[in-house]
Amino acid sequence: MSLPFVRDLDLKLSVKRAFSHGSFGRQVGVLALGTSVGQLAALAGSPVLTRLYSAEQFGQMAAFTAVLLFFGAILSLRYEIAILLPEDNHTAANVLVLSLIIVVFLSLMTGLVLPLVPNWGGPLAQIRSYLWLMPVAAFGLGFYQALSYWALRNKAYSQVARTKLTQPLSRLATQIVLGIFKWGALGLLVGETVGRINGGTSLAWTAWRENKHDFQAVTWAGLRSVAARYRRFPLVLSPAALINAAGSSVPILLVGLWFGPRVLGWYALVDRTMAMPTVLIGQAVSQVYSAEAARLATTDPNQLNLLFNRTVAHLSLIAFVPALILGIIAAPLFSFVFGSSWHEAGVYAQLLVMMQFLGFVSWPVNPTLSILECQSIQLAWDIGRGGLAILTLAVCHVGNLGPRQTILAYGCAMSAAYLMHLALSKWGIRVRVRYHSNSASKVVVPSTAQPSET
Repeated sequence: MSLPFVRDLDLKLSVKRAFSHGSFGRQVGVLALGTSVGQLAALAGSPVLTRLYSAEQFGQMAAFTAVLLFFGAILSLRYEIAILLPEDNHTAANVLVLSLIIVVFLSLMTGLVLPLVPNWGGPLAQIRSYLWLMPVAAFGLGFYQALSYWALRNKAYSQVARTKLTQPLSRLATQIVLGIFKWGALGLLVGETVGRINGGTSLAWTAWRENKHDFQAVTWAGLRSVAARYRRFPLVLSPAALINAAGSSVPILLVGLWFGPRVLGWYALVDRTMAMPTVLIGQAVSQVYSAEAARLATTDPNQLNLLFNRTVAHLSLIAFVPALILGIIAAPLFSFVFGSSWHEAGVYAQLLVMMQFLGFVSWPVNPTLSILECQSIQLAWDIGRGGLAILTLAVCHVGNLGPRQTILAYGCAMSAAYLMHLALSKWGIRVRVRYHSNSASKVVVPSTAQPSET
């Protein structure tokens, strides 16, 4: 979940450029279809992976991915977003090349910095021998991110959708093959790296083939010019992105540090499977809700209130029965689907079912505060949620609570955070309704009566 000014800028730029070329719904549908099919394929392959790899190895992959995504938040210092801004492709080509240069530099820096980090134990200690993969995976991630923005700028939506499908499929295929050959955790990490790299090469070839003249005209002067012109991105958006990434990555690393890679592996599988409905359904609902809410926020806040209520109610109805079933039978279900060694992951799923339910309900309406221009409140919530997650885990560690008690406490804390966001969104809508009503009541209607004679 990203910070508001990062999320808003991404959304506004993408929507503005997409609408400027028409067929926005079709373009969104193409991208959503590629993402959905790819995610479903990855989920379908999970029972195979859980029989080829142990929970400890899944934990090592979760730790590796958490570190990767933390650095991935700033691999191009957010200059990749600025690729959408220039009116001409020549300037945009300079921004893309600048982004890729920064990606190369920072990817190499991860290979130099990470080995210097103290050995804290847990899964971090167990992935130290695999840190040579981190610069490769980081480069693949940053390379793809920058080139995907260039593709979106040039309306290559179907090509981006294909990469959203081929990335998880290549990751899954690599991990299955290497798992059969008993590569252990390295097989998972190599598959993760292959998945990150896949797609970038095809996007790069298309960009060069169709815009070669723009890239050939890139100069050092042009790079310095766009670096200065769009300096707000590294100065403002990069710190925000790091804060957001830390809120997601640090709790994962703390679980692995304090309870070991096996517990982290069980938790990672739960997060991987139970978050899927939010990705598949929540993304589509959020896109529709955001577009309609942005219109109603200025024209009819009372209708926005009804839209918010209906959206939350419908999502609650959709999720209630599956959540109830998981709360009762998740442990035996996980054992049946993923193998008997994953029974404990099913127990964690039962403990986290309320958190996942509320996350599913609240995530699609998360843009409400930003749409209402309550960015400071949204920012405070984003930071507070990450801080609450870390604080909860720390208190449980100091209190010597076991993994189950800690997972339950974490789920309760995040549930409270989601409820708080729903309450804040509702409050923001009420404030907008009152403001809109007061503004309307102050409008003076000119009288049509004729002045009386004196």
